[in-house]
Amino acid sequence: MKILLGVTGGIAAYKAADLARMLVKRGHQVRCCLTEAGSRFITPLTLATLTGEPCFGANPDYHEWRPNPKVEHVDLARWADLVAVVPATADILGKTANGLANDLLSTILLATTGKVLWAPAMNKAMWAHPAVQANVACVRGFGHSIVEPAEGMLACGEEGTGKLAELVDILEAIEALGRPRIPILEGKRILVTAGPTREDLDPVRTLTNRSSGAMGIELARALRDAGAQVHLVLGGDLKAPRGIQVVRVRTPWRINAPSISHPKR
Repeated sequence: MKILLGVTGGIAAYKAADLARMLVKRGHQVRCCLTEAGSRFITPLTLATLTGEPCFGANPDYHEWRPNPKVEHVDLARWADLVAVVPATADILGKTANGLANDLLSTILLATTGKVLWAPAMNKAMWAHPAVQANVACVRGFGHSIVEPAEGMLACGEEGTGKLAELVDILEAIEALGRPRIPILEGKRILVTAGPTREDLDPVRTLTNRSSGAMGIELARALRDAGAQVHLVLGGDLKAPRGIQVVRVRTPWRINAPSISHPKR
């Protein structure tokens, strides 16, 4: 898959280097577009070295006088199968939601007709602000996907929701969004059960089995990627895939069967 990775000016920009490396390792072709603010956190040389491709945007080493010049924002928008903005600041979300374009990345986002994924990262008060949430809702309305920020310790020293999601979750979201759908499964609602249950015998002992739930989780993930709406009933302690409705269970569900009276002999 051809992925354009947009890197904007947040403290989490350094994590984009790891994400680029992970994507390349998975066999994807990655090009990066770095904003001016992003270049204050990470260098174009780092991203170009990890991807083996030129870094576009704020890169003084990649000047306009090159062979076969093209309309860069249109060319990159057509090249990419998917545009992922990681991290996505409040600024770039606001620009795209309101149709503004004053740098290369914002013009690419307006020129692209393909799939777009956002991984926001910012202060918890900024993320909760009504204007930011309105912009998030707006880009969702464009058909874009969002990997919600995580809860934890933020760069400012506060705790709350605004931290960049885990890179493995962003990687999974990118690959899931980029995979082709299977028409027969598109929109179908599918229930998958996976993992062990534990029936308590007493405060110490339980009855269970050796199931991990790993096979059911992978099946649920594949069905999600194919376009189905998946509901997963999951026992055990494995992490559930994102984008799937999960019900965690511990003990077996009991069905109260009607009592049957036996005739006396």
